[in-house]
Amino acid sequence: MNQLFGKQTVFRHRYAEDPFLCGVICRSSLQRALQSLPVLNNITIRTWRRVVHGLSWDTVQTISSLLQVREVSIIGLLLCPSKLPNDDYRCDSHSSLTSFHYEVPSNRFTSLGTCQTYPFPSEEEALRLVLGRLHSSLEKLVLSSEPAPMLAMSEWQWPHLRELRLRREWNPNPPVSYLSLLAAMPNLRVLILDLALVTGELDHTHPLWPPGLDMTFPLPYLSRLSVSHPHAKDELYYRLPLSIQELSLCCYPHKSEKAWVDRQPIYAVQEYEYPLLTSTDLRSLLETCCLPRLIRLDIEHQADRLELDLLHSIAVLFLRLSWLQVHRYRLREVSEVSYARLSLDKLLTLTHHRMMMNSVGWCVVPSHIRDA
Repeated sequence: MNQLFGKQTVFRHRYAEDPFLCGVICRSSLQRALQSLPVLNNITIRTWRRVVHGLSWDTVQTISSLLQVREVSIIGLLLCPSKLPNDDYRCDSHSSLTSFHYEVPSNRFTSLGTCQTYPFPSEEEALRLVLGRLHSSLEKLVLSSEPAPMLAMSEWQWPHLRELRLRREWNPNPPVSYLSLLAAMPNLRVLILDLALVTGELDHTHPLWPPGLDMTFPLPYLSRLSVSHPHAKDELYYRLPLSIQELSLCCYPHKSEKAWVDRQPIYAVQEYEYPLLTSTDLRSLLETCCLPRLIRLDIEHQADRLELDLLHSIAVLFLRLSWLQVHRYRLREVSEVSYARLSLDKLLTLTHHRMMMNSVGWCVVPSHIRDA
């Protein structure tokens, strides 16, 4: 690992064989603890500290091979950031996991020399082996996008997977298209792409649906879809199935959260872009959709002079809408529009987050919230 960082670093560690591996959460300690928990079915290991630190391969094997456990969440800690000499990286035992959550913040630290080398090869290999053993049983999968083995995932079958969440950062050069990945998961009901745009790598997203591609949408049972930074000309929305009930088209994180995000150590390694669709672009995108069952819509946009047309389209297109959440930004010269006048008989909840540009920057305007 010191070679990976490009420097000689001295660490003091009391329990672990390697400074980047946790010696407290290890196979021996886990086995002792689990002996008194025979009906345990959910394991969560979490840290909020930003450290290049994680679980050894022995620990990962122990957790993923417990027959009584159905759900495993590893948040903040890396899978195998270092490979020990005796690690065989084999997965021979059967797994009964139905939910797997692996989420870590970006570890591309310039100061540690990992800006261009993250994700770590040992982490990618371990995650690929774990998912290779779990894909036939999983029903829910949450992953950080950077170490996700998308090529291998697109080649496996996921017969029981109902929910997929990819988080953290858009990959400017994915090894396989997102559409190819989704084609291997035809039974998905929930698809969440909460992915940020890193400054200097991407300032906008590319269409998820390759332009001109003529094929059936691969997820016929999808009921909930969330896509961060939607592309205005993406043909994906024209092809969405009638089964969609919830749709979210927002920034990730929300542009209104930028000042807070920039101060948080867990995010502050990268700077993010927040491209916004205008009201006109968003209206054009929504008008390509045919979603008669839609009951919830979350949108984020830059207000322009045709915003009333967006409101009219929402009212006409989605008659069953009962929840509308709006993150809206406008310049001073753009007139205010009242979302409370939105004419939808079934609308029970309207949450309106407004921001206006002043001489200093974006400032929050008191929101209007309507609940029936």
